[in-house]
Amino acid sequence: SVFANDLAAAAAGSSQQPYPHGAVILMEFAQPVRDGEGQLVRDARGVPLKGPIDHIDVMRRGPGFGAAYGAERAGEWEFASYRSDGTVRVASDKAAHCAACHPKAGADKDFVFRTRPWLQH
Repeated sequence: SVFANDLAAAAAGSSQQPYPHGAVILMEFAQPVRDGEGQLVRDARGVPLKGPIDHIDVMRRGPGFGAAYGAERAGEWEFASYRSDGTVRVASDKAAHCAACHPKAGADKDFVFRTRPWLQH
């Protein structure tokens, strides 16, 4: 699932680019539910059921954010990743590899991939 704070959700629903400073987007990565034979368990629509949360990736926009990533920078975004228990998986100062992937989303989309609907929180 993807979650966005009010600032990010409002910008995502409009043609406003770039996202405003203070925008926060979280992407939750979960393990799928499997049956006793290791097969995916699906709901009535055929969508795999979500199991335990593995980790949560966060991107946050602010003035000057991302400058520490140098050539890997993707706009004014800072990236980090956390385990489900809240411990740091990838600290923001070690997340240049996250930033390096986001130019693929495009500067016209302010380096934000948007493939699924977002949930506002």
